[in-house]
Amino acid sequence: MRNKQKRHISIFAWIGLVIYTFLSAFLVELNFTNFQTSVVPTKTAPAFDGTTAPIKKAPNWVALKTEEFKMTYDELNQKGKLIAFPTYNADNLKISTNSLTWGNSAHDAIRNQKITFSVPYMGNYLLDGQEYAGGHLAVDIKTPSGTPVYAIGNGIVNKTSEQLSGFGKHIVVEHKNFPSYNNPSQKTTYYSSYSHLSVVSVAQGDIVRKGDLIGYSGNTGTSTTPHLHFQIDTTSAPWHPYWHFTSKEASDAGLTFTQAINSGLNKDIAIKNTINPVLYVQKYASSTMSTLPETTQPVTETVTEPVTQPVTETVTTQPVVEPVTKPVTEVVPETTVTETVTSDEKPTEDFVTFEIDSQSTFRDNEEFTVKITAVNSAGVKITNYVPATPVRIELIRGQATISPTRLGSSDFKNGVATLTISPRNNTPLQFAVKTDTVIKESPVVAEGLFLDVNVVHPHFEAISFLKNEGIIQGYPDGSFKPNNSVSRVEVLKFILEGIDAEIAGTRALPFSDTQSEAWYADYLQTAVYLGVVNGYPDGSFKPGNTVNKVEFLKMLIEAMDVEINTEIGYMPFSDVKKNDWYAKYVQFAYQKNIIEADGKKFNPQEQMTRENVAEAIYRVQVLTQTGAASFNSQVAESIAT
Repeated sequence: MRNKQKRHISIFAWIGLVIYTFLSAFLVELNFTNFQTSVVPTKTAPAFDGTTAPIKKAPNWVALKTEEFKMTYDELNQKGKLIAFPTYNADNLKISTNSLTWGNSAHDAIRNQKITFSVPYMGNYLLDGQEYAGGHLAVDIKTPSGTPVYAIGNGIVNKTSEQLSGFGKHIVVEHKNFPSYNNPSQKTTYYSSYSHLSVVSVAQGDIVRKGDLIGYSGNTGTSTTPHLHFQIDTTSAPWHPYWHFTSKEASDAGLTFTQAINSGLNKDIAIKNTINPVLYVQKYASSTMSTLPETTQPVTETVTEPVTQPVTETVTTQPVVEPVTKPVTEVVPETTVTETVTSDEKPTEDFVTFEIDSQSTFRDNEEFTVKITAVNSAGVKITNYVPATPVRIELIRGQATISPTRLGSSDFKNGVATLTISPRNNTPLQFAVKTDTVIKESPVVAEGLFLDVNVVHPHFEAISFLKNEGIIQGYPDGSFKPNNSVSRVEVLKFILEGIDAEIAGTRALPFSDTQSEAWYADYLQTAVYLGVVNGYPDGSFKPGNTVNKVEFLKMLIEAMDVEINTEIGYMPFSDVKKNDWYAKYVQFAYQKNIIEADGKKFNPQEQMTRENVAEAIYRVQVLTQTGAASFNSQVAESIAT
């Protein structure tokens, strides 16, 4: 328990070549299951001095031969196939390709624009090039794989992420005191994001200048061909990169993901929280930018043929964990092992790549093992794998000793090799398994707050804060079990510890199904005394029942001892009626941004989990300590230690 005075709280998106089925798994569930509170060290970026395009050079797609569409940026650059990045012109993009004549230089330039900006801002997947005809809240820029990507302006890297689906590898940069899109005399904060990258070259917290190289375009995440999903969010967006509908909202409307985009589902919300990113960059463009070499990093991903029909995505509801990276200066490659592996055996011909089986956390600098499996084109393990050259293991993030760092045929037992990794400190770790033809990066492994909660957990900040404050504890096995549901008495303990209420001594409990000697007795008695709970009409309390959202909100808000408005005004949730008994609590929680909700529905009967409860109580703590009117990540940063 904290050592502080006990108190009650007084608050607080070549048309016809490509349709990207990006974002499906992660984005449609991103809204709240994968919400991340970014806590970036306090730094100051250089003042605004104009903007620059995120890409310098692009192919003249109209002039490419069929086989050249598969080439990387470096290959096209060597062949002289790159030109200056074209201008985004909405009037040109909406021109039908049927009206364009091949060989007409002006028409070919328009055709190239339409190919480059394959999905315009607030466009659709119907191949019409129309802005505001759909719900794609970014601009999709068709690129060869490995195209250098640059920061559009001065700022601080707010987030980096390496997801297997959705946005894939992406970067978010915060730009403070930038001129407003609509009013140059007004200053605001924008968040530019660059998604589906092959390489991320910056880390969270890095200061970047206009034109700094920050990564390379790719085809990661849920994407069918290399491109850059370029987006700018406004300060009203609750997370970054923002997305404006969930799979449930699309399903409830009888729409697939593609149909939801084409129909403009929640278009007004998308427009409110984003701006046209390319037009903004063009509006404030400045010729001055950092001078950087045109060197690129090796690209090992498979470049797919452009597609001419929309691809139906498979929507999954599994959350995706977002790794949080540390500054590049922490990367210390391991070079102490000098073993040379030679072999007279014939290399395996069907080898394609490696699978890496690694735990997601480590604790207290304890060493751990990782298994590397060679697989063929069908994804089947190659039991007699013989590498053509030694397989190299290179540390690309963090500080650790890896052994061995060279793998030969003798290291692969039945197709599997084992590495031992010894962390040197608590920074996140990542390594790459390399051959002359393959580079496979491992998942990020981070020190765990609990065995099942590490720094990449979406509610890490909340759980970490509450643990440090003595408000929550884990289980004896070292876990937190964040996805476990919470009972009525368990949530009372969470709440009362969270508001630092003075716990009353045990008295006779006024319920027919509770016991005065139970572990929860003191908490329940305190809640009764404070008027937080009353029980059911039959005289029971049902202590073991799981608690739902509105039950939790009532308990939490009553415990906070604040006055709430009983007159229900604007209610953004279609499943909460003004005459519902819990409407006033939902309204208060919405206004204060205390609890997460699913778009336009609140789902009042949804069960609360331990991580959900922790997040809500954390937000109350932030509001209490800062006196802010509503919770947001910037407010949370002010109490970060």
